[in-house]
Amino acid sequence: MKKFLIIYDTSTGNTGKMAKYIAEGAQSVLANVMVKSINEFEVNDLEGVTGIAIGCPTYYRALTDGMKNFLEKAALEMKKEFAGKIGVAFGAYGWSGESIKLLNETMRYFKMKVLEIDQGTTGTPDETLYLTALSEIMEKSVNFGKEIAKQITKTKSKRRLHFRKKITERIKKARKKVTKRRA
Repeated sequence: MKKFLIIYDTSTGNTGKMAKYIAEGAQSVLANVMVKSINEFEVNDLEGVTGIAIGCPTYYRALTDGMKNFLEKAALEMKKEFAGKIGVAFGAYGWSGESIKLLNETMRYFKMKVLEIDQGTTGTPDETLYLTALSEIMEKSVNFGKEIAKQITKTKSKRRLHFRKKITERIKKARKKVTKRRA
């Protein structure tokens, strides 16, 4: 069974809301979806996980201090647990969105298979548009979660790929034996 983990940090609450909406969208496709803030996350949360979404708002063209600390700890203590998993970045921002680029780079460093799914613009620097932006964030986040979950369900497990490879090798050997006997 495919398992999807959403890890996030939030400053004003918008990235946290996005995480919950992404989970809502993903749950329409996958049964096993977990949402954890960086403060709630534990290493054993990675057990059996196929895909991970990491979310962080852009704060002064960078990641939040909390996310930086989390990723540094992950790089030192948990890099192997992230390797080979599907990864996708998200975050709330009103201007530039550097956090997504930085998260993607970090996930590549962790040897994750990074999905380049566009989450769309997710915020606004204009307070008068804030309520409109919230409904837009909800809709885009739910759709983003559905798309991530669809991508996760398409991936084949390493075990299944290994099994297929072994069967293919056995078939080739059997064909060679038959060909030799005929000759």
